[in-house]
Order: sequence, then structure tokens, then C-alpha cells
Amino acid sequence: MPSLPSRANVLHFFQFVPIWVLVMLSSLLTPRLRGRLWSHLGGVLARMSPELRRRVDHNLRLVMPELGPQERKRLTAAVGRHFALTYSELLFNRQFGNAVGRFDMAGPGMAAVREAHATGTGCIIVSGHFGQWEAIRHVLKAQEMTCSAIYKPNRNSYFDKLYAKNIRCGGEPLFETGAAGMRALVRHLRGGGLVSLLLDQRHIKGDVLEFIGRPAFTSTHFCELALRFSVPIVPAYGTRSRDGRILVDFEEPIEESDPILMTQKINDSLTERVRKNPEQYHWMHWRWKYASPALDTDEG
Repeated sequence: MPSLPSRANVLHFFQFVPIWVLVMLSSLLTPRLRGRLWSHLGGVLARMSPELRRRVDHNLRLVMPELGPQERKRLTAAVGRHFALTYSELLFNRQFGNAVGRFDMAGPGMAAVREAHATGTGCIIVSGHFGQWEAIRHVLKAQEMTCSAIYKPNRNSYFDKLYAKNIRCGGEPLFETGAAGMRALVRHLRGGGLVSLLLDQRHIKGDVLEFIGRPAFTSTHFCELALRFSVPIVPAYGTRSRDGRILVDFEEPIEESDPILMTQKINDSLTERVRKNPEQYHWMHWRWKYASPALDTDEG
């Protein structure tokens, strides 16, 4: 007799159903209409969800205290719209990649990526939860430079299958977080592969470095890898413009020094981007948790 599904599995299924329905209905729309729908829903959710409002407002007060209540309220809605649009594109990643003609490419770092690819050196491309980071891999893929990625499996196995399937459309292999995935990533780098990653997630075992003017736990591991295997590490960002185009900007490679200084330069690079376009940053996660007494106190 087959075993019954676990309580968690049943819960995950019913949590996934409304997402699946939304994705199926969205598949009937053009990418433009789909983006408008998800953006609108994201703005509504950001305004109506007490938890999302609390997180965004708290983080904005922490790192941008010069903003008044109305400006924070406006930014909260804008953040919701932007990230709903971003994730709609990720969940329809193949179609998003087909729109690579709407992406503009710039920056001196592209020469370093091309050279690394041509010589089989390998390259680490770093970004953050800012703008449309997946555009970076699509720009490279369009130039026949397939770039792998690191991803953290979602706790909901139903959603995870959908999400991982779409992330693979941007380039493979896909490395899961964890020891096995890291070993595979190292082999990929040593073999001359390109890998793209987001370095702005809180890493409780990392070093406390400054990010947007506040201390934040940050992993220095990838800068250590870059030094160990003599591969360039290039910051890159996909910034949206008002006309719907995306500028993918590759900055100069981070100068080799020591892992902490190199990682701080990456934090500084992302900080500059966020300050220019704060509505395009993912203010919804507890980036400064534990590293900042002010945040811990406010969380209560």
C-alpha cells in the first residue's frame, strides 16, 4: 500500500496551487501584458501585506534615514511592483531570454569576461538582488558564452521544480547551494567555466562588512576562490530604464588584494547602484540581521 503524503507535502501542494493558477493564466498573455499584471499585483501586495511593509520600511529606515514616511511608502509599492515583474520574467525565463534585443550591454568588464572565456581561464560574475540580474546571463548566452548559476532550492518542492526548470533556461549547469554544489562549481571554474552569483545574501558565517552604510554579514568565499584559481571577478548589473529596456553593465574586474577588501569593493559597487535606483533593490529580506544592533532591537 503506497504511503500517504506528509503533512508538509500536502501543505506545500495547496500553497503552490494559487501560484500555478496564476502562472497558467499568465501564460495566455503576451510578455508585455503579463509584466503589467504581475507588476500591478506586486504593488497591491506590498501595500496590503503588513509583513512586507514592515520589512521594507524597517530596512529603508535603517540604511536611508533621510527618507520620510511618505517616500518610504512610495518606495515600498515601487519595490513590490519591480520584484513581481522580475519574478514573472524568471518564471517565464525562456521567453524573457528571447527578448534579449531589448537589452543593452556596456562596461569595461565585458572585455575581461570575453578574454576569460576565450582562454579557458574561468570567470566569476557577481551581482545582487538588484534590477533584473538574469539579464546578465542572457546577454552572455546570446554571445555564445553560457554562464552557469548558483541557486538555493525552495522549501516548496512543487514551486522548486518550476523555478529550477526556468533558471536553467538562462544557462547550465545549475549549482545548488551546499557542499556538493560548491564542489561542482569549483570543478566548473577550474575547467574554464563562467559562473554568475548574487553576493548580497546574509551569510551568518561570513565577515561583517559594510553594505549601504551598515554592517552586514557577507561571504568572502568567492573572492577566496577567485584568488585561489586566478580567475577574474567582475561585478555586473541589469538596470531597468523607464522605457522598458535593460542596461547590462559589466564593471572593471575587482583588483586582486585580499578576500575581505575585494568583497568590500563588491559591496561598495552594489551600494552605489542601489542608492541610484532604490526601487530596484530587494528590500524584503533581513540583510542586516544580527550584524546591526539597531535592527535586532527594532525587530524585538
